[in-house]
Amino acid sequence: MNKESRQNLVFRLSVGTFSVSTVLLFGFLLAQTYVRWVVNQNFTLLGGFELEALTLLVLGQTIALSYIYRSER
Repeated sequence: MNKESRQNLVFRLSVGTFSVSTVLLFGFLLAQTYVRWVVNQNFTLLGGFELEALTLLVLGQTIALSYIYRSER
Protein backbone atom coordinates (compact mmCIF):
# COMPACT_ATOMS: atom_id res chain seq x y z
CA MET A 1 0.00 0.00 0.00
CA ASN A 2 1.54 3.28 -1.07
CA LYS A 3 1.47 6.54 0.83
CA GLU A 4 -1.27 8.16 -1.26
CA SER A 5 -3.71 5.28 -0.86
CA ARG A 6 -2.97 5.14 2.88
CA GLN A 7 -3.69 8.86 3.20
CA ASN A 8 -6.89 8.41 1.21
CA LEU A 9 -7.97 5.56 3.50
CA VAL A 10 -7.27 7.58 6.65
CA PHE A 11 -9.14 10.56 5.24
CA ARG A 12 -12.17 8.46 4.32
CA LEU A 13 -12.13 6.80 7.75
CA SER A 14 -11.96 10.16 9.53
CA VAL A 15 -14.78 11.62 7.41
CA GLY A 16 -16.87 8.52 8.11
CA THR A 17 -16.21 8.83 11.83
CA PHE A 18 -17.11 12.52 11.70
CA SER A 19 -20.35 11.74 9.90
CA VAL A 20 -21.38 9.09 12.42
CA SER A 21 -20.47 11.40 15.33
CA THR A 22 -22.49 14.26 13.90
CA VAL A 23 -25.54 12.10 13.21
CA LEU A 24 -25.40 10.66 16.75
CA LEU A 25 -25.04 14.13 18.26
CA PHE A 26 -28.07 15.47 16.43
CA GLY A 27 -30.00 12.29 17.20
CA PHE A 28 -29.29 12.68 20.92
CA LEU A 29 -30.22 16.37 20.78
CA LEU A 30 -33.50 15.72 18.99
CA ALA A 31 -34.42 12.77 21.23
CA GLN A 32 -33.72 14.69 24.42
CA THR A 33 -35.55 17.77 23.16
CA TYR A 34 -38.59 15.74 22.15
CA VAL A 35 -38.79 13.82 25.43
CA ARG A 36 -38.29 16.96 27.52
CA TRP A 37 -40.93 18.82 25.53
CA VAL A 38 -43.56 16.05 25.48
CA VAL A 39 -42.97 13.61 28.34
CA ASN A 40 -40.88 14.85 31.24
CA GLN A 41 -39.19 18.19 31.85
CA ASN A 42 -36.55 16.61 34.12
CA PHE A 43 -35.44 13.90 31.66
CA THR A 44 -31.83 13.78 30.52
CA LEU A 45 -30.77 11.27 27.90
CA LEU A 46 -27.15 11.76 28.86
CA GLY A 47 -26.81 12.92 32.45
CA GLY A 48 -24.30 15.42 33.72
CA PHE A 49 -22.22 17.12 31.06
CA GLU A 50 -22.02 14.22 28.58
CA LEU A 51 -24.08 15.93 25.89
CA GLU A 52 -21.98 19.08 26.14
CA ALA A 53 -18.80 16.98 26.04
CA LEU A 54 -20.05 15.15 22.94
CA THR A 55 -20.82 18.50 21.31
CA LEU A 56 -17.33 19.80 22.05
CA LEU A 57 -15.73 16.60 20.76
CA VAL A 58 -17.62 16.81 17.47
CA LEU A 59 -16.68 20.48 17.15
CA GLY A 60 -13.04 19.65 17.84
CA GLN A 61 -13.14 16.85 15.31
CA THR A 62 -14.59 19.24 12.72
CA ILE A 63 -11.88 21.83 13.36
CA ALA A 64 -9.12 19.19 13.24
CA LEU A 65 -10.38 17.74 9.95
CA SER A 66 -10.71 21.21 8.46
CA TYR A 67 -7.17 22.09 9.50
CA ILE A 68 -5.68 18.82 8.23
CA TYR A 69 -7.52 19.01 4.89
CA ARG A 70 -6.57 22.69 4.45
CA SER A 71 -2.90 22.00 5.16
CA GLU A 72 -2.78 19.28 2.48
CA ARG A 73 -3.92 21.66 -0.24
